[in-house]
Amino acid sequence: MTEDRVNEKLNRIISMLEDKDTSNRWMDITETSKYSSLSKSTLRRAVLNKQLSASNNTGKTLFKIDDVERWLSR
Repeated sequence: MTEDRVNEKLNRIISMLEDKDTSNRWMDITETSKYSSLSKSTLRRAVLNKQLSASNNTGKTLFKIDDVERWLSR
């Protein structure tokens, strides 16, 4: 593969990553715990106290990145 071809592919990958909309991305409780540096029990407590919104439609607790960031910035 030529250097120009490699650069073209890398630029396409970078473009795809930059265009990815993370605002609608969902994370499970483990990912959210790592993302926020908070324990799973803290996250569960925040959901129970209606401080943080989460979805249980799929049978597991999922959090939207935007909701987590909004809650963390309070």
